[in-house]
Amino acid sequence: MRRTRQLVIGLLMLLPIPASALEITDYPELGLFIDEMIEKHQFSEATLNHIFDEADLRDDILEIIARPGEAQPWYKYKTRFLTREHVVRGKAFWLKNRQAILQASRTYHIPPEIIVAVIGVETNYGRTVGRHRVIDALTTLVLKYPKRKRFFRKELENYLLLTREQHLNPLSIRGSYTGAIGMPQFMPSSYRAYAVDQDKDGSADLVDSVADAIGSVANYLKIHGWEAGKPLLSVPDMDGDMYPWLSDIGNKPIFSLAELNRYGIRVAGKNHIDPNTRVALISFDEENSIDYRIVYHNFYVITRYNNSPKYARAVTELSRLLKNAFRRRG
Repeated sequence: MRRTRQLVIGLLMLLPIPASALEITDYPELGLFIDEMIEKHQFSEATLNHIFDEADLRDDILEIIARPGEAQPWYKYKTRFLTREHVVRGKAFWLKNRQAILQASRTYHIPPEIIVAVIGVETNYGRTVGRHRVIDALTTLVLKYPKRKRFFRKELENYLLLTREQHLNPLSIRGSYTGAIGMPQFMPSSYRAYAVDQDKDGSADLVDSVADAIGSVANYLKIHGWEAGKPLLSVPDMDGDMYPWLSDIGNKPIFSLAELNRYGIRVAGKNHIDPNTRVALISFDEENSIDYRIVYHNFYVITRYNNSPKYARAVTELSRLLKNAFRRRG
């Protein structure tokens, strides 16, 4: 039975992915976008017509974006990343790229385990960088996903600029279903703004350069306000019943620890954290309970990479596991 199931899965993977060729004239909005790219960025009409004539609209992308992984409860979400496999592979990645990670950590003052954990959560250390052509993903989302049309239109603009600047073929690059690129899964606007040429070969390459990917993750976190040596999260002691509403306010640290104390929320155990430190209270769904964490500014910085607190906690907890594993490497 198991062999039969594996055979069926294998055959399904060989089937063509649902897609439809794009007719530019069917989408006046795309025509306006092309006109804007010509006027604003001096693209040639022939070049853009060729690119979009070759693009496909993908039904599978719309299906995937309708059920993102971050929609899962924490107790399911964490099983994708907080695994022995992720730790073993992360340790191997760290050892193999130790010099590049050390260089990035020293340059941008980001803990090496955080850099490795981000890459681990994003792409399993480069193993799952995405199978969709970026041009297909972004064009599909601009034309078929009105909920975030403005965002993806800006990313499509940045993608075309990026490929022109980097002398890349816009029809060949593959990434995630949202158009994120490379080992660190940067959206095109982030690629242009935060990617760095750590290997000093003349270009910031997130597709083929591991060193550039590592340095770019560190640079991204630094620019978004990472504070060296500061905490990410704490386990709270909870007293009373006035705290649940506090966890609905969001990721941004807007309360002081002293203010949380007045609601019966304290950092568990001994600590030497300034009571004026800004924090937030976040709730996470376990299978039969609610798990709370006090989170700090650096946790919020990680949510600038991905706005989900589940993502930031996965990075935080994976980084701790990786750090412990790396210490035991001998």
